[in-house]
Amino acid sequence: LPDVWQPDEETQVCRTLVMHRSRLMTGRARHKNRIQSLLAGLLIHPPCKILWTKVGMAWLETVELPTTQRMVLDSELRLLARIEIELKVLDRELLTKAQHEPRVQLLMTLPGLDYVAALGLLAALGDVTRFRDGDHAASYLGLAPSTRQSANRCYHGHITKAGNSQARWLLTQGCQHVARHPGPLGAFYRRLAKRKKRQVALMAVARKLVTIAYLM
Repeated sequence: LPDVWQPDEETQVCRTLVMHRSRLMTGRARHKNRIQSLLAGLLIHPPCKILWTKVGMAWLETVELPTTQRMVLDSELRLLARIEIELKVLDRELLTKAQHEPRVQLLMTLPGLDYVAALGLLAALGDVTRFRDGDHAASYLGLAPSTRQSANRCYHGHITKAGNSQARWLLTQGCQHVARHPGPLGAFYRRLAKRKKRQVALMAVARKLVTIAYLM
């Protein structure tokens, strides 16, 4: 029977750190949504377009609210500040790992990939030599289109979404920047976006990013 690949210790550490960062990001978004919901419930409109700037945060600290809502808002702000501190600590650790990993520095030359996305991609793929080619690596991350066959008919649908969802999310976030890149990947996205939905075009760019990363 073929052996099942097991991640080495360093790969497992990177997976744990990247996953923990994802949870912190989710928690931060949750607290921000609660604050916006609280203001919307009181029919209060912030004075700035983006609430999470210095001006917006200063306004949140001083805005007059009913006693109970003010207490809830202060609690949410304290929790949000704590998550920001934890994110800074974790990002410093990830940045240190990225500086000592030549493969991460190489992947960061790709448009849309920062050190977090590069580490997440390496952690998800592990030993890339176990894949036959870039298409198999993309399929491992669930970026290959699903296929259904019946008799002589073949249907291709949405991506399979198999594998590491965290890596797919990081790649999708990176592709948001690739869409505006003047290089070949940006041109590929803009050409595809003319005849496909935006999300479909982003997934196609993410798949191409994985195949290029495999070759690199």
